Amino acid sequence: MIYGSVLQGFKGQAVTVEVDLKRGIPHTVVSGLPRGALLESVDRIRTSIRNSGFTYPLERVLINLSPAGIVKSGTSFDLAIACAVLRSTGVVARDHRRILALGELQLSGRILPVEGILNAVLSLQPEMDMILIPPDTVKSNFQESDDVIEVGSLDEAVSVINKRFSSGRAESESLRIEAQAPKDELRLDEFAAPADPDILKRCRLTPQTVAAALMAAAGGMHTFLYGPPGTGKSYCAELIAALQPLNNDRLANEVSSIHSAAGVYGKNGLIRQAPCRRPHHSASMEGVIGGGRTVSPGEVTLAHGGILMLDEAPEFKPSILQSLREPLENGTVSVSRAGEKWRFPADFQAVLTANLCPCGQYARGAGFCVCTTRDMIRYWNRVGGALFDRIPVRIPFAECGGEVEISLESLKQRCLEVRQRISQLDGRLPLRRMSADLLIGHFLQGNGYSSALQLSVRQQLDLYRLASVSVLLRDGVSADRLDFEAAEILLGGGRSPMDIRPLEPSQALLRLLDGVVTHH
Repeated sequence: MIYGSVLQGFKGQAVTVEVDLKRGIPHTVVSGLPRGALLESVDRIRTSIRNSGFTYPLERVLINLSPAGIVKSGTSFDLAIACAVLRSTGVVARDHRRILALGELQLSGRILPVEGILNAVLSLQPEMDMILIPPDTVKSNFQESDDVIEVGSLDEAVSVINKRFSSGRAESESLRIEAQAPKDELRLDEFAAPADPDILKRCRLTPQTVAAALMAAAGGMHTFLYGPPGTGKSYCAELIAALQPLNNDRLANEVSSIHSAAGVYGKNGLIRQAPCRRPHHSASMEGVIGGGRTVSPGEVTLAHGGILMLDEAPEFKPSILQSLREPLENGTVSVSRAGEKWRFPADFQAVLTANLCPCGQYARGAGFCVCTTRDMIRYWNRVGGALFDRIPVRIPFAECGGEVEISLESLKQRCLEVRQRISQLDGRLPLRRMSADLLIGHFLQGNGYSSALQLSVRQQLDLYRLASVSVLLRDGVSADRLDFEAAEILLGGGRSPMDIRPLEPSQALLRLLDGVVTHH
């Protein structure tokens, strides 16, 4: 039996492709709620079959896609339909075994990649006896096997099926997705590359700002960077992005499946670098959150397991910014369309940057701000207090510091060690989602702390999380006063965006940089 696959969220669902031939005027009908490109596939498939050296049946052809109640679209069914048609004419060997065929057909018979291949194979491999996929869709991160086979053309697919059923083995190159349990090791070579690595080697950030960025990156804490233009906000954001590791093979599978479903999956196997998405401030709600005519993941989902960087955050539509509250809080995003509800993973670290006013000149030494008080209130109301409450780390920028040289490898190593210790406690739960009891019991060694700042319940929990990061970065056993002091500095007591006092040099922060920063 021949099968195709349709995406249901991020999982592939098997679709049986049945073909019935009857005498009559040659005509082909596709049933089973076909939509879009699938409706146009008949002529393309017919020509592809003929150009591959086979004969298309001169009869009434009924192609049924079951279950018929699910809407099916796209070009991923081309190969499955062609194989099913050839099976009905006896060209492809008839057998009870289950064959999943994925790929778009060109008129020449060549097979092209389609979106969702990885999702389909991961979901359906246990149910199938053979899976045919286009070339250059899976490579280095898959183990060899004989059930997932790359085929480049329709005639090769027919040959592979017939050889398998006649000899029990396929002679084509084959690759199998790892069926082993996910590994929880972290590797130093799995860090995301910054946009410009040379920029980060020597940057005009103060040491205390570098320490704050290190704490935010190591703990995966949501971060807000604000200040006048040219003060180093983008440097700091790129530094945080450069320190993001992809934790383990389980997360690599998740990230790769998400990108495969979105049609942006690469050709080099699993995506192991932590994604860093940088949507433009003119992006639509569907582009950022997800949705559209055919529900597809947005930037928040594509940033799963990595960073969502919003440069000039107040320039985004307020409705988009407020819709970030659910993924920031829960690590998922829900999209409802026409009576159906889709839930996508969206567990990312948010990094937002902003000027202090619409014109950008407020608090700038050589600048002259022309914004009225009403302009500034309207500007910051676009972000809103509810979103600010979910972003614990707030780093002000007043002016560029003296040039410092950063040892990126040392910073990466420290982040790596922190992630390793966190994953030993719970490999699936990032530190930014851990409970107070868990933090106090494992990282703070029972040391509660009563801050002199007026903190909300949410901010008190964030205080424990940041103090835990400080303990881990200095490889300590239990928290001391300076760990909580470092956490309070980053929280700033829920500091207002108009509080532009720069981070003061503090032993609590600077001790985290021993051996990784050189002053100039």
